[in-house]
Amino acid sequence: MTADSKLADGCVDGIDDAGWIFGWASSTQTGVLIELIISIDGEDVGQITADQFRDDLSNSGLPNPNCAFWYSVPIKYRDGLQHCILISDRNSGEHLRNSPLQFQTDDELVPLPIGKSINLIPNAKYTQWPGGIIVDIVDRFQQICAGWYFDYKSDHQPEAVFSVQRPDNISLMDQGYALHLSIQECKLGGYLRLIVPLEATALEVANSHFSLGVRRPPYAASSDLHVQEIFLGALSGRTVRKVSSIRKNIAPQGTQRIINVPISPSFVDEMREGEGVCIVIDFRGAGTILLFNPELRKMPLLKGYSESVMGEFEDKHIQEQTKILKLSSIWGSAVPAVASRVGEEAAPAVRIRSEQTIEGLPFVQVVIPVFNASIHVEELIPSLIRHTSSPFEILLFDDGSDEFGQERSRRLQEFDPRVRYHRNDKNIGYTRNINIALQSTVADFVILINSDTIVTANWLKKMYSALVSDDKIAAVGPVSNAASWQSVPRTKASNGEWMVNAFPSEIKPDDIARLVERHSLAMWPEFPLLNGFCTLFRREALEQAGYFDDQSFPEGYGEENDLCLRLASLGWSMKVCDDAYVHHKKSQSFGHERRKELSKKGNLVMRSKHPEADIVAMEERMRTSYPLNELRSRLVQALQFGNLV
Repeated sequence: MTADSKLADGCVDGIDDAGWIFGWASSTQTGVLIELIISIDGEDVGQITADQFRDDLSNSGLPNPNCAFWYSVPIKYRDGLQHCILISDRNSGEHLRNSPLQFQTDDELVPLPIGKSINLIPNAKYTQWPGGIIVDIVDRFQQICAGWYFDYKSDHQPEAVFSVQRPDNISLMDQGYALHLSIQECKLGGYLRLIVPLEATALEVANSHFSLGVRRPPYAASSDLHVQEIFLGALSGRTVRKVSSIRKNIAPQGTQRIINVPISPSFVDEMREGEGVCIVIDFRGAGTILLFNPELRKMPLLKGYSESVMGEFEDKHIQEQTKILKLSSIWGSAVPAVASRVGEEAAPAVRIRSEQTIEGLPFVQVVIPVFNASIHVEELIPSLIRHTSSPFEILLFDDGSDEFGQERSRRLQEFDPRVRYHRNDKNIGYTRNINIALQSTVADFVILINSDTIVTANWLKKMYSALVSDDKIAAVGPVSNAASWQSVPRTKASNGEWMVNAFPSEIKPDDIARLVERHSLAMWPEFPLLNGFCTLFRREALEQAGYFDDQSFPEGYGEENDLCLRLASLGWSMKVCDDAYVHHKKSQSFGHERRKELSKKGNLVMRSKHPEADIVAMEERMRTSYPLNELRSRLVQALQFGNLV
């Protein structure tokens, strides 16, 4: 929460050799975060929220130690010249202590080669169990699986059982499993912890990123077992000394993934001669919890950009088209790559005016899956920034694009600090990719949107209004030019194929959005199925349904219908927001024959999974929807007579 925040105190602590400015800012109100404006040489270059944890702030007695911030100096100011940075409270304009600050830094970012990064966590797939796959705790520092040890401190030995599990509805590493923990609460003053010694040196761990999935299974809904803290420890024999905190208080109601939490290189200075590095996971409470996909990896830094080397598309026809395309300004500008953090609002480095924030709208995370389609995302992201009035964060999940696609997609996080980029080392399939992305979110409301879309004015405000009109609405989709039964003004062509409504070049998506808003009845009709091109989900419903079925529909083509039917069976409903318009360019990831094959396979799986579902009746219900048919009729008339205002 950042609304009406008042600055109590704050300080710019300094700038490190890597060009990161760091400090803290606390609020006069409990639970309220401070938003900061970053200015360099009189120019606003960014906006961040002071919402990060720091050990020293916790030890200082501040009411909220999660009030630290880090900000990377934009590349254009890493020129060896002296500059002046000013950091101030967004609401009051009050400067932090030590601000303005003079600084001078060179560009010391050294690119790492693109390629598969190495996971420094041993036995990360939980496939090696020297003592068997079910382990009862009988002693301190007991090895439960290869490379993972359990320790405790209390007046008596806790009742704890560890085992291997491969649960449904969690996207695991290839041939990987989850670690199942069942623990009885220890006495006050004790601790329960997993210790994972690393073979890597402190220098090898520095500047890496940590990820972990945590799940409370449905059968353990009443469990209060949770991760109290994950930290880097210094290990000497059996003695563990805490060095640097990674994350605190992870207590998911369902599935939660923490993705790419940066490890500060400063912890190296705290290490002593002869000590090894370990990851420590401390637990509190009693019950059951699952851990999966632990990773500690070096993350590739951005490579230097040269306009003369743009890479090539695999398709020679597309490559020819790039010669006449007007590419986004991101390609030629040295805008900053800034680490984005959950809950952060930041002004775009490339100046795009966003709509005024509407009071009462929640923090929303927008998931964009991408595979060799960065050219489309370069249109989508500016439209999201311009037209999204809610506090938001964009999660760009790249499913193993080629080197050119990877580099181009990754550069999109330079566009705005609210863009986070994550790449799979190899292509794992559309549905598994979106599951990993959705399970890494923490917001109560999550958007899943195709990369080949363009949003329009007030799109999210309208969809959110529809979603919260009833507590049992799980998902809402907008109308579009190409979204099966959500299409306007026409749904099918004369040959029976789904229509991709094309408009004259002078009519832009925002023009169609204004027409839709003007002529819509705004009745938000209930639909049994939603087209998956753009959907606002209630996180609670996703958790209950178990996300998408990435086993039955690994490449899509049926996964959204399957999810809608499972949601309906749990008592949830879906609605179409008939006054919100999102343009869909309808690019094709597969050739025509491949699409037919996948569609046929998906239909067979659907009939097998849901033999009771009357799809024909559902189609008829959507086809005869009065609010949408009335909107279509009005749009046809408006477009025929040129009534675009």
